[in-house]
Amino acid sequence: MQNGNRKYLSSFRGKGLASMLVQALVEEAKKQNWEEVYCIPFQGLQSFYGSFGFQNVPENHFLPSALENKLDYCRQNYDKSVTVFYLEHE
Repeated sequence: MQNGNRKYLSSFRGKGLASMLVQALVEEAKKQNWEEVYCIPFQGLQSFYGSFGFQNVPENHFLPSALENKLDYCRQNYDKSVTVFYLEHE
């Protein structure tokens, strides 16, 4: 599943929509028993995703090739810096 680059009209900002969306994705991942969930946040959004349990991917962590490709795309096409976070389910 991929979900990204959401923009909200100014009249909808500050209403918690992004939080509700990320929380729903995290809950669905748990229901589906996904071992890991990744996200590629823009610089400045790390604390937002961290509040849902996402953390920096360790240096030696294997990334699926599709994720590596998406990360490369983001780094080449967006003005803002991006990083990779993951959420690990036990």
